[in-house]
Amino acid sequence: MSFLKYFFYFLLLLFPLGNLGRIELGEGVNVSINDIVIFGFVLYFFVFKLLKKEKIEFPKATKEIALFVFIAFISLFWGSRELLPNQIVISGLYLFRWVVYALLYIVAFNIIRNTKIKPRTIYSLLILITAVIAILGLIQYIIYPDLGNLSYLGWDPHLHRIFIPFFDPIFTGAILVLGLIVLAWNNLEQKKLTWWNALAGILVYIAFALTYSRAAYFMFLVALIATAYLRKSLILFLIGILVFTGTLLILPERSYGNKLGREETLKARIENWSHAVKIIMKNPILGVGFNSYRYVQQKEGYFGEDWEKNHAGAGVDNSFLFILATTGIVGLVFYLRPLLIIGRMFKTSPILAASLVSLIFYSLTTNGLFYSWIMEWVWIILAVSAVKSKENK
Repeated sequence: MSFLKYFFYFLLLLFPLGNLGRIELGEGVNVSINDIVIFGFVLYFFVFKLLKKEKIEFPKATKEIALFVFIAFISLFWGSRELLPNQIVISGLYLFRWVVYALLYIVAFNIIRNTKIKPRTIYSLLILITAVIAILGLIQYIIYPDLGNLSYLGWDPHLHRIFIPFFDPIFTGAILVLGLIVLAWNNLEQKKLTWWNALAGILVYIAFALTYSRAAYFMFLVALIATAYLRKSLILFLIGILVFTGTLLILPERSYGNKLGREETLKARIENWSHAVKIIMKNPILGVGFNSYRYVQQKEGYFGEDWEKNHAGAGVDNSFLFILATTGIVGLVFYLRPLLIIGRMFKTSPILAASLVSLIFYSLTTNGLFYSWIMEWVWIILAVSAVKSKENK
């Protein structure tokens, strides 16, 4: 079990690699080094437990999560009637990836509980990797400010914005906000601010601001409101608003992507949502299959010639519309059930509460709930919270 603990630490330290470790397999399929390591980590855990004949503990909401997986599989089976064999396999790989990341919740729960890893240790590691991401982003902002020369690989052009290591300011910004939440609550609960945490907080906040991501800004505001509410501190809220407003006023506008009032992305999102709604109306009960959304969009004529290379083609800019489109009303109901159970842990874990609430609002304009690194972060935070909830009984 000690090997699994250090394997877990290694997995966390690998996190900042992001899409720098991405491997393109063709036909819109990609795998990251992170995916491979998480699969190896989960597989090793279950093989280890099987060979040792040791009991596996299942945390809260495990049954409900398994039911959603079952519904997702049924939706894919039902939707596969309209797919080619290779498209069924590729769609199934998306579901397989989601299952592997969900299993991380069970594995992390057992390792944290059995090896007595302190929550503070995991939070410190999350702060460390967020600081590393911020440093990488700031270096990229200075020496490599333009992603436009990689547009041929399917990446959106981003000029004078932090997009490393996920090659997207929207998701990089979200991870930085999640890091700020952990950092803030870690200090609030310990009632002291070390020089290291202060420096990390400044670096992460600056990097977050330089993503120029409105979705991440909105997520930050929701996190601020949630934190102030949980702390019952109006002063904390007012100071946060003052700092954030001042930040917006002094941020330099060096390109169109830096303008908060840019309209093109808003129009693109509205179009993206309208496509999703049309697809949902045609397949309201079980959806088109998790996750064959890319192929349905192509069939409906919503893509250009580069539809297989487009990294955003497999999702919707709203996680809940994505669930409805791919698994239907039935899938949405079974997806929300574990969220309600997880909500009961909010009292014992304000970090989970602020993270999940802000992420839900963030996911109204992105597909954040199904982004690999966000899923990894949330499952780990959830595992820590489940252990604390179990021990507080």
